[in-house]
Amino acid sequence: MGTPTQDILTEAAARLATDAASAERLVRDAVRKAPDDPYVLARAASLMFALERYEEAQAWTRHAAAHAPEGFELMGTLAHLTGKLALVRGDEDTAERFLRLAFEQDPEL
Repeated sequence: MGTPTQDILTEAAARLATDAASAERLVRDAVRKAPDDPYVLARAASLMFALERYEEAQAWTRHAAAHAPEGFELMGTLAHLTGKLALVRGDEDTAERFLRLAFEQDPEL
């Protein structure tokens, strides 16, 4: 069991496949409760990507990176998400750059 905000995100992830609207409400609630927490923002961005809410996913990815401490262990995840978002936009050069960066930071992504 994590923090209450992390628990909200865990519940949102569990609802993704069966109740997308509820999952999205939970994600937004978590971000409202912890708007500058890079862990919450990174997880929320990933969930929003899964919900095809790409603008929010991009905004929260950037916000997470801006608030991340040095050595933030999810920087590889953020780079990976940025690369996937670039692919959605059709920006293959940016996608390749960020996906390579993600692999360098976390080869298991």
